[in-house]
Amino acid sequence: IVDLIFQLLSHRLQQDQRVADQEETLRKAQFDLNVAKSNQARLKQVLLKREEECKTLELKLNRNEEKMRASIEKLTAQRDKAVSERANVCQRDVQRDHAM
Repeated sequence: IVDLIFQLLSHRLQQDQRVADQEETLRKAQFDLNVAKSNQARLKQVLLKREEECKTLELKLNRNEEKMRASIEKLTAQRDKAVSERANVCQRDVQRDHAM
């Protein structure tokens, strides 16, 4: 009977140890899960911030492209005007030379 009681107590102790080990494993897994969720939330915030930065940079790029196009159009108009004025001056010079 003592052996039987000892065996039962030993078996119970082994089961208790397995349960304690499983509980420790579960606590570790839950901690790891909480860390992963926290990291995921932090990374999501970083991602949202970067997306906003990208949108801001895209808007700045679009504005700068528009300014560049306007500058090119202005410079092209000035060049065309200068070419036209030069052609007019040359034509007047030719007419003056023929008139003399």
